[in-house]
Amino acid sequence: MRKGKLWLFAGILFAALAVTGCGNTESADKDGSSGGEESKKESEVTIRVGVSSGDQNYILKIVDEHTGLFSDNGINYEITEFSAGINTIDAIVQGQLDIGNFADYAGVNRIGSTVNDTDLRAFVNTNVTKDGAALYVNPEKIREPEDFYDKTLLSQAGVVYEYDWGKLFEKYGLDADRMNLVNVDSVQGALALAASGDGDAWWANQQSYSMFEDYGWKRYCYVEDVDASRYIFLVSTEGYLTDHHDDVVRFLKTSEEGLDYISDNLEEVAGWVNEKSGLDEELFISGWESSSYDYGFSQEAYDDLKKVEKWCYENGNFDTDYEVGDFINTDAIAELHPDRVYKEG
Repeated sequence: MRKGKLWLFAGILFAALAVTGCGNTESADKDGSSGGEESKKESEVTIRVGVSSGDQNYILKIVDEHTGLFSDNGINYEITEFSAGINTIDAIVQGQLDIGNFADYAGVNRIGSTVNDTDLRAFVNTNVTKDGAALYVNPEKIREPEDFYDKTLLSQAGVVYEYDWGKLFEKYGLDADRMNLVNVDSVQGALALAASGDGDAWWANQQSYSMFEDYGWKRYCYVEDVDASRYIFLVSTEGYLTDHHDDVVRFLKTSEEGLDYISDNLEEVAGWVNEKSGLDEELFISGWESSSYDYGFSQEAYDDLKKVEKWCYENGNFDTDYEVGDFINTDAIAELHPDRVYKEG
């Protein structure tokens, strides 16, 4: 089984990558050039992928730069970095990307707000975070559920943190209207407020736990404890998935080969990641080894999207109660792994 759940690296790698800036586009050519050489195979296809800095597609890009994995399989692999998966959806809609990613809440919410005008489709579940994300709080200010009132609770607009907070308020019977949610643009913003004492709580990824602990913050609960496990998906459009079906199958197959390569060559890849991003090698290795996942679209993943859609609709996020299955396309992953795809009904 592949080891990883690289979504956990997003927060800390974003910090390491901040000097490069978001929106940085890289080609998969091993010499770093962005042009196409005459010697390239005529069948080579360019696939433009949006990454949340540090996710599995970002790591696969690094592997490709050193091994030529994607180019050897006829794929010119281009990535553009974004601070959150929701931003990759915007780029897909604008025609700037072919493939992006989102956490369940962000994707469901975006589709719900444009349900009559979108052809976005989730096409593979890459991983799920249950105990790899947790609420960290300033223990001097927050000990009991009632302590969340009148505190500065850090969030990020339009992404999964909104859902995490909503589920926590429900679990403890708290009045959401009395909460002071303050949006930041990244984990760096949350860390800055933790350091200054101007923030009181934040949903952290596993690899940034120690950063908040350095400021004396303590873990309050995991996302799983408030029924908010995060399912992560790759997303594209129905048009692209239909017109480029074979290319998407090849992309997924090559990605899985890359994940296997990482698991089999962890120390080597950790050195490459450190060179590219500055992430400590041992931290990369421990994070990679801490969890496991396989690409697919399980019944559990499908049911999660249905649950999140129901929650969003009932909480007034959008006006139409839609069927999430209408915005899923499993054709590519079903060709590779028919046993890993849910059976609706």
